Amino acid sequence: MAVGVQKATTPEKEINSFKEESISSGDLEKHCTDPANPFSEPAVAEYYRREYESAKYECRHVFDPSLVWTKQEEHRVVRKIDWHIMGVIILITIGLKFTSGALAQATGDNMLEDLKIDTNQYNLGNQLGFFLLLSLELPVQLIVRRFGADRVIPFQLVIRGILGASHAAIRNATGLYILKIFNGLCGAGILTTITIWLTSFYSGSEVSVRIAIIFASMKLEQVLSSFLAFAVLRMRGLCNLSGWQWLFIVEGTLTTFIGVAVLVLMPASIVQTRGRLSGIQRLTERETLIAVNRLLRDDPSKGTMHNRQAITPMEILRALKDHNFWLIYLLYMIEHMPEIALTPYLILNIRNLGFSAVNVQLMTIPSSTLSIISTLALSKISQIIDERSLIELLPAVWKLITIGLLRWWPGSFIQPWPTYALLLIMAGTPACAPIHSGWISRNANSVRSRAVALATANMLNQTGIIIAQQVYRKDDAPRYHRGNTILFFVTVSTIPMMILAKAYFIWRNKIKERTWNAMSEAERVEYTVTTADKDSKRLDFRFVH
Repeated sequence: MAVGVQKATTPEKEINSFKEESISSGDLEKHCTDPANPFSEPAVAEYYRREYESAKYECRHVFDPSLVWTKQEEHRVVRKIDWHIMGVIILITIGLKFTSGALAQATGDNMLEDLKIDTNQYNLGNQLGFFLLLSLELPVQLIVRRFGADRVIPFQLVIRGILGASHAAIRNATGLYILKIFNGLCGAGILTTITIWLTSFYSGSEVSVRIAIIFASMKLEQVLSSFLAFAVLRMRGLCNLSGWQWLFIVEGTLTTFIGVAVLVLMPASIVQTRGRLSGIQRLTERETLIAVNRLLRDDPSKGTMHNRQAITPMEILRALKDHNFWLIYLLYMIEHMPEIALTPYLILNIRNLGFSAVNVQLMTIPSSTLSIISTLALSKISQIIDERSLIELLPAVWKLITIGLLRWWPGSFIQPWPTYALLLIMAGTPACAPIHSGWISRNANSVRSRAVALATANMLNQTGIIIAQQVYRKDDAPRYHRGNTILFFVTVSTIPMMILAKAYFIWRNKIKERTWNAMSEAERVEYTVTTADKDSKRLDFRFVH
């Protein structure tokens, strides 16, 4: 049988197979298809069996190259995983954003004026937090690989919740700096960790849409927080505390409770789904077989490392030297700068247009709603048409039009309602991060490379955040002409980069295809089981673009 190519493009995969005892042979053609199985060649299957055993992969005991199942069975398994895994991830995301978003909301209740903090000091506080997030991204991934995401993330959320509530005790800029530093220490790596954890439950083609749901849940948290802030800020004066102080206390407490809930609900792996308190197994034995084998047939490299295995310094260095990621990293760093620059100032800018401190909390809800819809739609379109680099041109054009109006329209930051509309449209830009994270994950082609590549991408994204938060400066207020000019041309620069990325990966795939097609079937089998090529350098792997 032919040895298949590991395509990071939409898999030949849906292994819609079945067990003879669960479906009659007469239903074969009606219910099932038989796309290329990377383990169909016995020598290849045995090679990977040894690899999984050597790595002590936690799911190796259910690896079955001959397992068959129906499309309907796989659909039910995915829906069940969505319920139990995505539910936990959304809870984690909401807990993370409660503490990180509270500061921006507090600025709408005169927090900066109460503490005599100016916008430059506010920027510095945010930058200190993001600098710690950046610095600890890779070290946190080493800790997660050693102890497991199901242990590390709940601990981080509980500590972040306690620190979030402690923001109520801030008295000056120094207090803000200290707490932002500790928040950065405890929040580093969470988004990267849940993205990597996600890939151990979903196939490559399913990941981007699930990451989009994560980003949508962040925006949903902003909607919930806006309603919560609308209510909590009315507590100003209770127990001699300001409204913004109550906001930190309430949202920090909620984050702490979420951390405890995640500790109870978060499974260690796809074969370890038993509830910590209930003892109930979330997947049946049959569902576990399907869940594991569909992942391995989509990407055999997912079994080459177990979920408590640390990454070595040499493996980190090898992943960092992979030049195939460099252009994607650069794009990830700069393409979100306009939204990042605007977000901390959205409430302040709307407030400066003359709207009240309480009402301004509700006035940010439409932008969050727009962002949820646009991000999910963009990610779904990307999945359907199997396109990444060119689909990201749509948000770029969206931002160019909006930033251009904010910069060169004479009524910008003068006429309240039109300016408010432009700010909301800008804040509602569809996020490319889900597509980008899925893109990096698919092109990594190994657990080790995926962990390092996603951590590196997030570090560069944090670098972009730090840079973006210096774009809007006090001496440029209130119309921010200089800042918006910078953001406009940064966005312009991303367009040729997206086109270049597309061309580069097409070129790399053609080179690999030429070499692969020149091999005989026997040579392909020998290459698969003996090659020293690693990760995306393998000839039987194709890049997505």
